[in-house]
Amino acid sequence: RTGAEQGVIDSIATLTRYALISVGIVLALSVLGLDFTSLAIIAGGLSVGIGIGMQEFVANFISGLVLLFEQTLRPGDVIEVDNRISRVQKISLRA
Repeated sequence: RTGAEQGVIDSIATLTRYALISVGIVLALSVLGLDFTSLAIIAGGLSVGIGIGMQEFVANFISGLVLLFEQTLRPGDVIEVDNRISRVQKISLRA
């Protein structure tokens, strides 16, 4: 396996873990009898504020996914950024 393939596997594992944790929290709150109507209204308001604040993070996350799945860069490749030459050591979701 190449490092990029391992990065894809790690990314899928991380996304799956986040999804399972989210589903688990929702199920636990449902079992406790929490009313999701009021929670949905609060979550909607928070989502707008958090979404604005996390634009850069989400952009980096999506860029990391593109790099991992398209494999345009691989560990060991030499790149130049701002007139500095470096070697790619690792590619992850946050690029």
